[in-house]
Amino acid sequence: MAVYVPLTIEAQLECRMIMMSSYNLFSPANGRPLVGPTQDMVMGIYYLTQEKKKERNEGRLFSSIDEAICAHQHGLVSLNTRVQVNGVTKCTEHEKADENDPRPEYTTVGRILFLSAIDDGLIHSVEFKKKELLPTNRILIPNKALGKRDLIGIVEQIFQKKGLYYTVTLLDQLKQLGYHYATVSGLTISVDDMVVPRDKKAIIDRAHKRVEAIEEQAKKGVITESERYNSIVDVWSETTESITQDMVKEMRKQEQEDANPTKPRFNSVHLMAFSGARGNMDQVRQLAAMRGLMSRPQKKIRGQMGEIIETPVISNFREGLSILEYYISTHGGRKGLADTALKTADAGYLTRRLVDVAHHVVVSEEDCGTIKGIKVSALKVGDEVIESLAERIFGRVVLNDVVVDAVDEKTGEIHPHVIVRNGEMITREQAERIAEAGIESLRIRSVLTCESKTGICAKCYGIDLSRNALVRVGEAVGVIAAQSIGEPGTQLTLRTFHIGGAAARVLKQPRITVPFDGVVEQINCKVVRKKEGDKEIQVVITNNAVVRLVNEQTRQRQSWELPFGSRLHVASDAKVCKGDLIAEWDVYSIPVVAERTGRIRFQDMVEGKTLITERHKAAGGSIERRVIPFKGKFNPRLNIVNEKGKIISTYSLPVDAVVLVEDDEQIHGGDTIAKIPREEIRTKDVTGGLPRVEELFEARHPKNAAVISEIDGKVKIATVERNDKEGKVVSIDTVITIYNEKSGKEKTYTLPAGRHLLVYEGDRVESGEPLTDGVIDAHKYLEVRGPQHTQEFLLNEVQQVYRLQGVMVNDKH
Repeated sequence: MAVYVPLTIEAQLECRMIMMSSYNLFSPANGRPLVGPTQDMVMGIYYLTQEKKKERNEGRLFSSIDEAICAHQHGLVSLNTRVQVNGVTKCTEHEKADENDPRPEYTTVGRILFLSAIDDGLIHSVEFKKKELLPTNRILIPNKALGKRDLIGIVEQIFQKKGLYYTVTLLDQLKQLGYHYATVSGLTISVDDMVVPRDKKAIIDRAHKRVEAIEEQAKKGVITESERYNSIVDVWSETTESITQDMVKEMRKQEQEDANPTKPRFNSVHLMAFSGARGNMDQVRQLAAMRGLMSRPQKKIRGQMGEIIETPVISNFREGLSILEYYISTHGGRKGLADTALKTADAGYLTRRLVDVAHHVVVSEEDCGTIKGIKVSALKVGDEVIESLAERIFGRVVLNDVVVDAVDEKTGEIHPHVIVRNGEMITREQAERIAEAGIESLRIRSVLTCESKTGICAKCYGIDLSRNALVRVGEAVGVIAAQSIGEPGTQLTLRTFHIGGAAARVLKQPRITVPFDGVVEQINCKVVRKKEGDKEIQVVITNNAVVRLVNEQTRQRQSWELPFGSRLHVASDAKVCKGDLIAEWDVYSIPVVAERTGRIRFQDMVEGKTLITERHKAAGGSIERRVIPFKGKFNPRLNIVNEKGKIISTYSLPVDAVVLVEDDEQIHGGDTIAKIPREEIRTKDVTGGLPRVEELFEARHPKNAAVISEIDGKVKIATVERNDKEGKVVSIDTVITIYNEKSGKEKTYTLPAGRHLLVYEGDRVESGEPLTDGVIDAHKYLEVRGPQHTQEFLLNEVQQVYRLQGVMVNDKH
């Protein structure tokens, strides 16, 4: 590779302007500061701004900032003493207490020092926003111990409000302040700082008892093998979590205790992890609580089971690991290192391919004048908001005026108020105001709909994240985008080994409890009623059921989707109180629910061909009947017959379904007759990350892709025999028919027996909705939904991978 040395004056000038660190403070990928205090500096500032109760001379009142600093220099008050300072806090001695006074009750000497060090010029013009803030010139500094996040927030604010020169000086100021007070603090680290919770043994004993109970159930055959495994892994995940919380409480105790000259002021391990200086909760947990569950290196064993070793590492590093625990740990640690070495190359290659396709995309003009755009709303996975609307619209250009109703303070009348006009770029404040106004979606200009002849226009692209201003004509946005997506790829891969194979599981809540008083409404709920003891419950037998909770007085509303087979404990229009249980369901399996009462008849259930009876050693020799992959003229199903022997309903069983009833057994409507294990219980490992991103960008046809509906309509399910030339039955297939009543259109999909269906008889589906399990194929999706929906689908899928790893990449890339 050639090495270029900038020799001429012009070359030196260009390098200085383009490459110097002080001009590149913000990341072009997400607009967050790249330059900011880290490690010792953060630790020093966190120590400086932390408070300690009952220090000597606590509650002193000072007439000015200088007087407070002078008192500290003479040793009257320490850095962490709570004091009142005239002009900074409420001073209750001469003034009557005023409810609306926005000043904080007290502050600490350290925070006063921090304020005066940041910039003397900022202090003199005082403006208060909220009670928890300290007075500054429009720069909001929280009145609390400042960690890494707060400091980066302050850097962002100063850049937005004061410009580059101030920001660079501030960063140097923070560096000096941080190192100085890290030295003053005299923080050390010792084994005694790793506080092992007192109740650890009791919590572990309780967990062992729960595990024994689960093993007992499995022996009796009440739960299936995969449920046993998953339940045990869950018990240990919860246990690790609760021991960690206890550990944090014990470490915090030291901070909250009154000052004592013989004891340290703060716990240094806690201080380092919580200030963001070094380490995180996962690492502190392994030092002082318990290491928890480890992942097993081998790839998939059927049904994604066995990725996590079900025996946890109960010891922590302070206590030391036993031989077996050490062995289990090396397993996971080795996996992390091997993954890292292999994946770096993948990430580099992904970046290269992205640059190859996007390098010609350049900003060619100011405005292409298009009236097209895309609609954006908050990005969610399940109930969790991964990216808020405010984050998604910041720095983009709006297509229509954004109007909200505002109340005139003088007259009390409501009148429309324009937040952003058509063709303007949304600032951070405007984005926050739009979100607060309750607007859920917005139409914005986008690169996807830009109509420039070559390249793209500045208005469709929006903000240049590294400069915090509209992008300039001539900017090579294609290469920036490719690198912004490829660069975190290396992080996506390097993430695993920090935790050393400790398994992080995604836990889902299997119940809905009422968050506030109100009335329950059921929407699309098709249910079967079932008696349990003296109570009647309802079992949901549709896929798109929703319950909504409404409180008319407070106008609060909340809705939840109910999975198939949920057990509803309240009727529609019933009044409920906070804390009541609305519904619950099984997290590990999808039940097959009988809709009618009758007797069970097995069909095509042939031992060794479609069905296998297993004894599980782990579960103490319990017996489980499971459908196995099969070929030929079989379609294993459970029929329900009435007294006359006529079939009244039939249920096809996919591969891996576990049968819970006997042939000729009498059952009642609402009973669970079989279970299908859910594949959702996986570890959040990055191996899923990069390959999934590659699959999306390459638009590959995924293996066993989901079958998606091409029209809106109602679902009918039937089974059909397929014959060869001689009339022999070759196979029995499942046929799904979607019928649209309005247009009279009908679409039929033939599936081999054993595929797992996501829809049920009588469900309503929309075009593009998956009918079976599997990954959605982008090509098929494009055929069915058209280009715009496919663009949104690809964007959201890629963002999900990055966001779950905690990596921020702006949508525009």
